[in-house]
Amino acid sequence: AKIGRKQSHRLKQDNRVKALATACLNSLNDFEAQGLANVTWAFATIDIDAPALFNAIAAAALTKLDGFNPQNLAN
Repeated sequence: AKIGRKQSHRLKQDNRVKALATACLNSLNDFEAQGLANVTWAFATIDIDAPALFNAIAAAALTKLDGFNPQNLAN
């Protein structure tokens, strides 16, 4: 689903989204390749600036490259 610019702006200010980013960051070791792809897609789709999360996802993805399929990589 697409989120309009107004809604995206509200989400950026929502503490629940920030808490979700922190929870994801703290749980990345538990994620499989699909989970990493899903989290990346979700935060990018709503245009959330979470550099620590994205950097950690990139590092975690390197350790799980063999678990990614073409769909995971496309997302």
